[in-house]
Amino acid sequence: MKNETLYTLADVTRTYQVGSATVRALSEASCTIQRGEMVSIEGPSGSGKSTLLLLLGVLETPSSGTLEFKGTDLRTTSDEVQTAIRRDSIGYVFQQFNLIPTLTAQENVLLPMMPVAGKNSDKQERAGALLEQVGLGHRISHLPGSLSGGEQQRVAIARALANRPDVIIADEPTGNLDSASAQGIMDLLAHLNEEEHVTIIIATHDPAIAKRTTRHIIMRDGRLLEDQAAPAS
Repeated sequence: MKNETLYTLADVTRTYQVGSATVRALSEASCTIQRGEMVSIEGPSGSGKSTLLLLLGVLETPSSGTLEFKGTDLRTTSDEVQTAIRRDSIGYVFQQFNLIPTLTAQENVLLPMMPVAGKNSDKQERAGALLEQVGLGHRISHLPGSLSGGEQQRVAIARALANRPDVIIADEPTGNLDSASAQGIMDLLAHLNEEEHVTIIIATHDPAIAKRTTRHIIMRDGRLLEDQAAPAS
C-alpha cells in the first residue's frame, strides 16, 4: 500500500556516554518516510548516517524525541515488539556481508526464516527462489568463500528479503565492491523498489550511489541539513 507512512521522526536525538563526556551523534532529527520510497542518507564519516540507520533499523532507540514505525512508538514499546519488527518488517544489508562461512548460500538465506512458523520445505523453497531472484540460482550450494564480493552481497540481499520486509536498511552496501559490482547491486535494489515497492534506505558517501535514489537526506554533524526529492529525469 503506497503512501503509507512507515517512519515518523520528531526531534529525535541519540547521545552516547564516552567516559565522562556525552557525545551527541544525532540531534533533533525530524522527517517521515513513506512506503515505496528509495532514500539515500548522505554525508561524510561522523555525520550521523550510521546512527540514524541504527534507529531506523530498530537496533537502537532514541535518547529523546519520538520515533514511530507504522504508528508504533519505538521508545516506549516492549523488547518483544521491537524484536518482532526487526524479524518481520526490516531486512538488513551491510558493507561487510556478514555471511556465515560454513553455510551455503541457501542456508544463509534460510537463517532469518528459522524462528518463523512454517514448514522447513517451504522455507527452503523460498530461499532458493530468492537466490534465483537475485541471479544466483546456480550458486545455492556454494559456500561464501567461493563467491565473489558482488555475489556475496546478492546473497545478503536475498537473506534480507527472507521474511518479506517492508523496508531494507543498507549501510554502505557497495563499499567493499568494485564499480561494476556496485552498479549491479544498485540495479537489484532499484528493481526491488520499483517492481515490488520495497522501501530502500541507503547510507552512502558515494555520489554515484546516491544518484540512483529518489530522495536525498543530507547530514552533517548529527543534523539533517537537507531533505529533497531527486529532480525528475
